[in-house]
Amino acid sequence: MFFKNGYNLDVERFLFRRCDASLLAFLRISFGFFMMMDVIQERGMFRADQRFGVESAKFCTFPLIHGLKPFKFDVMVVMYAILFCNSFFVAIGYLYRLNILSYTVIYWYFFMLDTSVWNNHSYLFGLIAVLLAVSDAHRYMSVDNLIFGNNKKPTVPHWNYVLFRFQVFIVYFYAGIKKTEGDWLKGYSMQKLSREWVFDPFRPFLSNESIDLWIVHIGGFIFDISVGFMLLFEKTRMIGLTLCASFHGMNSVMFNIGMFPYVMMACSFIFCDPSSFRILLSRIAGCRWYVSVKSESKVCNEERSKESVEPKWTLTRLLVMCFCCTYVITQSFLPYSHFITKGYNGWVQGLYGYSWDMMVHSFSNQHIKITYKDLDTGDVGFLKPEAFSRSKRLRWTLQPAMAYQYAVCIGEQLKNLGINNSAVYFDVWKSMNRRFQQRIYDPDMDIANYQWSVFEKPKFVLPLLSDLSNWREELKTIKDKWKNFTTSHRVVFVSDFPGLHLDNYVSKDIGSAVIHVLRGKVVVHINETKTDLIAGENLQIPADAFHRVETVSEDSSCYYYVYVNETVKSVKRLTAEYGSWLKSTRNDWSQLYEGAPAPEFTKEVIDLYNKEQYKREYSNGLRARMAHLLKKKLSMLQRSYFLFWFSLRNLAFGTPPEQTVAVESALLNGLDSDSTVREITAGPGDGKRIEL
Repeated sequence: MFFKNGYNLDVERFLFRRCDASLLAFLRISFGFFMMMDVIQERGMFRADQRFGVESAKFCTFPLIHGLKPFKFDVMVVMYAILFCNSFFVAIGYLYRLNILSYTVIYWYFFMLDTSVWNNHSYLFGLIAVLLAVSDAHRYMSVDNLIFGNNKKPTVPHWNYVLFRFQVFIVYFYAGIKKTEGDWLKGYSMQKLSREWVFDPFRPFLSNESIDLWIVHIGGFIFDISVGFMLLFEKTRMIGLTLCASFHGMNSVMFNIGMFPYVMMACSFIFCDPSSFRILLSRIAGCRWYVSVKSESKVCNEERSKESVEPKWTLTRLLVMCFCCTYVITQSFLPYSHFITKGYNGWVQGLYGYSWDMMVHSFSNQHIKITYKDLDTGDVGFLKPEAFSRSKRLRWTLQPAMAYQYAVCIGEQLKNLGINNSAVYFDVWKSMNRRFQQRIYDPDMDIANYQWSVFEKPKFVLPLLSDLSNWREELKTIKDKWKNFTTSHRVVFVSDFPGLHLDNYVSKDIGSAVIHVLRGKVVVHINETKTDLIAGENLQIPADAFHRVETVSEDSSCYYYVYVNETVKSVKRLTAEYGSWLKSTRNDWSQLYEGAPAPEFTKEVIDLYNKEQYKREYSNGLRARMAHLLKKKLSMLQRSYFLFWFSLRNLAFGTPPEQTVAVESALLNGLDSDSTVREITAGPGDGKRIEL
């Protein structure tokens, strides 16, 4: 229980009374082994060459502290290896204090290097590492305890448990508070989760829409706001543990969130009686040799009896008390500190990671245009949305601080291309929680030369058009109407500010494109013609041409496009042909090596085929999914192993000849886990004929 002997008004006795260390050891062991896989996967050791290799200087980075840079590539890989070893030694409790401190420092260094990969659970892992670093989690089931067992008793002060319980409670409770937002309670945040097989037990009596609303949104809110209290009290703890196991088990299936579900399952047991893990081990035949419940209980009683003769407030205890108070106050305040750090605020408050607003906001990208201008010559150019960027997530399109960093980086990269004095403009269109697509940044403001401050809200961020939120049900009705009319369509809803315009291009693959106005007045420019449209009117847009939609009304305009793609059937037919061709080449490899003509397939066709193959393989039952997952994890581990040895050799003996480097690169590329689907669908020699 949280208060096993009742509530004690004596704060000193409450924090420093001795408790069994076994449950804390369970958390240490679980966290250490889970973090071994986390270092490989989510921290990115298996793709360290892509993040920190020789080409990394060409890409923009997004550190928390502007100017923070990584070390050279080989050093970064060795740091990954140290992090991996630290995790293992923490799990077994060998040189515990040294290894957990090393892990904590290196982990937070990697964490602050790149805010574009931040998430809530990565932040939580760092906090758990800090708490383990100041706790005595090695007092039980550790190598250190076996070596120094005569000097260290298997008990810990109660504050070790208090801080962990507080942190886990905060994660759940604050996540529930964040979900009191209207978008979540009305079911607009998470989309189409009801299609996942984990919700099959609810399908006989609930529709997909009802599952999304009542199970995902309302159920998720009730779980987060209440499960912390369930874990606190003994009578409801078993219910809370069962709900935690179910909730995180489902999340591990639906989302690619690494070790987070398993770490949270382990953390939920921290609310149990501190001796519960020792008692569990005593009931397992193979562990009885290690456990003596009676003797260890005697030790705990002896430790408590000594407290009566010990001075109450020593300097050490005062420092511990100050640390506990500081930690609790900081973690309680930080998720609501965005009124101070205004420079990180856009449509969403603060950087994603420490606010515990998990899954509350979902976004869809529609249009990204990066424009640069040579201020000396007046020349204007355009860049691809992923220019000078490694990440495909494009989180800078949402976070103002990252947008500023990206713009500054583009300006520096343009200097390498001979443009020494440039301005950078972003035109980014997003939809948040199923609203209209709208601009998030002012397209006429030079962000590269903006004076950004962490304490001032960026002026280049345009406000979210919240007054249009009540349109979402009508937008759904319109989309359903067109869905019933044709399956080869796409409907895009747009809202724009007065005086601004949208430049849009309709692809030649689009058979039909029509713009419909819902509110306000717009002027559509097509070549030399101008057409005024008001609410209720529509206009056919020609394909393979640019057009401009200018908002001329006093209020924001609302309109939508209906695209009918007549080439969808053609793409599906070509995808089937590509699959047949691959199958025939596997049966007869001579087609590839004897000069047999190979058909040409577009990247769109190949990507679609690969996705279909992946879905087909992944839907072949639990056994097939587990085999696929195991293969992917082993590939990551193997690739990380080779990266480490190559880097260690480079640091010790220097870089080998180019021929050796080329062979090693080919080996690493063959172990790239991201190419799993490619390995499944392509045979030897395919790369010579088709661009994969």
